[in-house]
Amino acid sequence: MKLMKTFQVYKHPIYGVETIKVGFSFPAFFFGWIWMFIKKLWGLGCLFLFLQFLIVGFDEMATAALEVGEFGMSFFVLVLYTTVLVTAGNNGNKWWAAALLKRGFTREDTIQASNKDAALALYVNELENRSDS
Repeated sequence: MKLMKTFQVYKHPIYGVETIKVGFSFPAFFFGWIWMFIKKLWGLGCLFLFLQFLIVGFDEMATAALEVGEFGMSFFVLVLYTTVLVTAGNNGNKWWAAALLKRGFTREDTIQASNKDAALALYVNELENRSDS
């Protein structure tokens, strides 16, 4: 039995159809600002890129602190980085959906499917069935 996920279908008269999974975004979690730039979330991508540079700076300070035996800074860096990643994962698909609506897409349907391609196929099949009626 395949695990069914919920997908929202967005449509634009020029740019076509996009399907977005409802819930946690693993690509946003693992790839952060890169994923955001790919999805044209420019402002968020720049913010997360800045945060990444900030975290790298903190990591350098944490490494220096470890040399003198202080572990608090390393824990702070780990918590900060984890918080940034989890925030991206929890909100990535919501941010992407909101950006599509701002670009003129309309939310057409919510579909239960095993994956993104299956959701798109079900949506297209549903449209064909409506036009045949």
